[in-house]
Formats: sequence, structure tokens, C-alpha cells
Amino acid sequence: MKREWIEIGISTGLVFLMIVMLLVVELNVSADLKSAGFALVVILFIIVMGLVGIKLADIS
Repeated sequence: MKREWIEIGISTGLVFLMIVMLLVVELNVSADLKSAGFALVVILFIIVMGLVGIKLADIS
């Protein structure tokens, strides 16, 4: 049961971090670079979520 709560907490934290990064891009990046910024944030999120998933799989 504790492992599920750890997974939920980590996933929630990573999604919150992604939302914050998207807001930073929205507020601080010029209009011509916003789409590239959004794409970069999503790619980073996918990579980090994959690495965390691998690490969580090793724990069990």
C-alpha cells in the first residue's frame, strides 16, 4: 500500500512541476518561441517520467 502512495505522490509532483514550467514558458518566453518552449517542456516531462518509472520499477 505504501508503494502506491509513493507513486501517486511522485506522479502528482511531476505533473505539478510540468504545469509550473508551462506557466513559466507562457509568461516569460516571446511569442515566436512559445511553441518550441511548450514542446521542450513536454519532452522533458516524458523523459523524467520515464526515468522515474524505471527507478520505481527497480524498487519493487
